Amino acid sequence: TGGSPAYNLDANGNLRVAGEKQVTIRHSNEYVRFSGVVSPVDISSTNSVPSTKVADVHLEYKGATNLDASDVSSMFARIFTTVLPF
Repeated sequence: TGGSPAYNLDANGNLRVAGEKQVTIRHSNEYVRFSGVVSPVDISSTNSVPSTKVADVHLEYKGATNLDASDVSSMFARIFTTVLPF
């Protein structure tokens, strides 16, 4: 499930966006928090922005289980190759 996006308009007219997505990995709920800066002209009619158009990206992973690096890399790859709901 995705959280509601939060945003602030900066002096240049760009949007600072943030959101959280819950994913289930090996029967455990994990959370990925995302924030970045997008230009309003890059927002499509479906209210999405390609990951290549997000600047100053910050990602945070939080979970209750221990994951190895390949699990985390795979999870981020899946998130960025699908439409992000935040």
